[in-house]
Parts: sequence; C-alpha cells; structure tokens
Amino acid sequence: LNGAAIGQPVLVQREGLLTLGATLTAGVAYYLSDTPGGICPVADLGSGEYPVILGMAVSTTVLRVNVQASGVSL
Repeated sequence: LNGAAIGQPVLVQREGLLTLGATLTAGVAYYLSDTPGGICPVADLGSGEYPVILGMAVSTTVLRVNVQASGVSL
C-alpha cells in the first residue's frame, strides 16, 4: 500500500475493501501480474504463471481484497 522505501515500514492489506487509482471491471477477479507491482484481470493470465488472486472488483474503483494463492502453474 506504499512505496516501501529503504528503512521505511511496509503496509500490507490482506482483506477488506481497497480503493485503487485504476479502472476495474465490477465482478471481475484480479490477480498478481507478472509485471512487478502490477495487477491484472483473469483474462490476462498466461501459461506458466502461478496465479494468486488478489480479490474481486465490487465497482470500477474498489477491490474486495481476499488473497488466495493457487500453488499451481497454468
């Protein structure tokens, strides 16, 4: 949730509502992206990736965070 500069604390959100500065599609699941620090919709996941769901978009700006690691490769 922050820049995580050297020597500074790191803020992590594991669940709950998170307003993002990005456009989401309501009802779509969002995952960790293979781009460092990025997120992506399920449609952007590719072969060989290990999907980690971050949550479900509840509006065009709010993600309901509920992190779940699949542990399997696509």
